[in-house]
Amino acid sequence: MTYTKEQLSSILDEISGFEVQLAEDPTLPELGVKYLNERVSQCRKYLNRVIYYMQTVGKQVKDLSIEARQMELDLEMKSAMKLADDPIVKKQPSIEDRKALTAMLLKDEHDNLIRLRIDLMDAVETLKIIRMKHQDLVRTNADVKSQRQLVKDDMEARLSGGPGYDKPQTRQDRSIPDGMPPPVTPGTIDPKDLLDPNKRPDDMPEPVDEMHATMLAEFFGSKPPPVMVRKDVEGAEESEPAPQPKEYDDDGAEASVTSFDMDV
Repeated sequence: MTYTKEQLSSILDEISGFEVQLAEDPTLPELGVKYLNERVSQCRKYLNRVIYYMQTVGKQVKDLSIEARQMELDLEMKSAMKLADDPIVKKQPSIEDRKALTAMLLKDEHDNLIRLRIDLMDAVETLKIIRMKHQDLVRTNADVKSQRQLVKDDMEARLSGGPGYDKPQTRQDRSIPDGMPPPVTPGTIDPKDLLDPNKRPDDMPEPVDEMHATMLAEFFGSKPPPVMVRKDVEGAEESEPAPQPKEYDDDGAEASVTSFDMDV
C-alpha cells in the first residue's frame, strides 16, 4: 500500500485539525471530572489516528528508500557496462564525453530514479510533520494529567477545610528562594497608628514626627524580629567572674582586704 501525493496532502490537512483545547481553571464546578474525561478521550482518539499514520507512512518511507537504493546500484552497474563494452561510447575522445553519452543512453533509468527520489522526499517530509503532531499531542496529554492532579488537589483541600495553599518558605530576611519578592502579609503597620497613643502598640517606641513614624512602620513591617540566641545553647557559656575570697577581722566582721606585695 502506497500513498499518493494527494493522499499525503489529505493526511496533513486532517491532522492539522487535531487540537485539544484546555480550560484555564479545570476546578470550576461546571468542569471537573467530566471535562477531564472528555479531554482524555479526545486526545487518545487523535493519538491513535496519528500513530496509525506514523506507521503506514513510515513503512512507505522504508520501502521507497530500499527501492531507490536498488535502482541506484542497478544504474551504476549499467553505466559501468556502457563505459566498458559499448562501442559507441568507447569512441568518444574523453572520459567526460563517455559519461555524458552513457547518461543520455540511460535517460529513462535516470528519470525513473529522479521520480522515485521525489516521492521518497515527499513521504519523508510528511512523516516529519506527523511526528511533530504526535509530540504535540503527547505534551497535551501530559497537560491534561496535570489538570487532573490540580482538580484532585483542589477537591482534597476543600474536603479538609483548608484553603489549599502552602505558604512559601522564607529566609531570615524574608526573601524567598528563586528570587521572588517577600509575600504580602496581613496586618501591616500604618504610620498614622503609631502617632496615635491609643492605637500604638505597647512594644513600639513613640515616634518623633510623621517621617519617624513611617521609618518605624517600614522597619517593623519589612524585617523579622531579631532572634535572640543564648550563648549557652550554642556551646559558648558565659564565664562568670570568680568570687573574691572573703576575710574577716579579729571581731568576726567581714572586711574588705586589698592584697599588697610586701617584701620584708
